[in-house]
Amino acid sequence: KSNVAALIAVYLGCFVDYTPRLAPGELATILCLSADRKQARAVFRYVSGLLHSNAMLERLIVREDKETIELANRTIIEVATASFRSTRGYSLAAAICDEVAFWRSDDSANPDFEIIQALRPGLATLDGKLVILSSPYSRRGFLWESYRRYFGTDDPHTLVAQAPSKAMNPTLPQRVIDQALERDPQAAAAEYLAQFRNDIAGFISREVVDNNARSHPKIIPPKSGITYV
Repeated sequence: KSNVAALIAVYLGCFVDYTPRLAPGELATILCLSADRKQARAVFRYVSGLLHSNAMLERLIVREDKETIELANRTIIEVATASFRSTRGYSLAAAICDEVAFWRSDDSANPDFEIIQALRPGLATLDGKLVILSSPYSRRGFLWESYRRYFGTDDPHTLVAQAPSKAMNPTLPQRVIDQALERDPQAAAAEYLAQFRNDIAGFISREVVDNNARSHPKIIPPKSGITYV
């Protein structure tokens, strides 16, 4: 999934012209975000490899270091830490958010929902793409809510894809998956079968709450101006 995300970043960085919507001196930014900079470099290394593997794309590179690749078409690809403060102020051509299910929860200093919300104004400037990739984990947080709301729907703006590890990487030995399932079925189902875990929950699980909640009130309040007898 990281390789596919990098391919999207390279396409958006090299083959889309953002200059008509950029102010003088402004750059279109593609952010690779993860829980920390070391993790974010995983996608970034794929991006660098794809650019250097093609002579035409390699010529676009103006400057490169461990966390930034600046291209000649006024686009920059860089690594960033998942923070709702440090991700503001960019003109974003894309934001690639890696392992979102393992970002900090809503009781921390950088809740995942707040980080995604902080990215949206920057994405709106250039009609940028929000790319989320992660192994599933608990049934809460931004990844779970997006899956619950959009998976299997025909929403024209949001696509949610779910696939086990063997579908994403056919070279993965089946024995590795079988051994993991034998050791810890719940953890292996999340890691290799792309299933959200139901053994990690609070006092009351989300499924219990959803199954006992009404979409409409049981008693409709009276409308003003109407007398009920």
